[in-house]
Amino acid sequence: MKALAIKLDKEVEVRPRLVDDAFTILLDPSKTNRDFNWKTTTPLAVGVRKAVDYYRTFGISNTFTHLKQVVAKEKKVA
Repeated sequence: MKALAIKLDKEVEVRPRLVDDAFTILLDPSKTNRDFNWKTTTPLAVGVRKAVDYYRTFGISNTFTHLKQVVAKEKKVA
């Protein structure tokens, strides 16, 4: 939470991954570095902070992870 400059009141909820969820959303830039001679220049904490500032500037209040929202199924009444 250092990059966001916040302290959480409670732990982040971690949900089990579903069968069709992505294993990870982390990217490895090594292939891009090799194939295009591109190098990262922005530290992770700075990039996260800039992304959050962008969301705030443009009023984006809902963002989602790679996990799908679990929706409870309604029970059918006969």
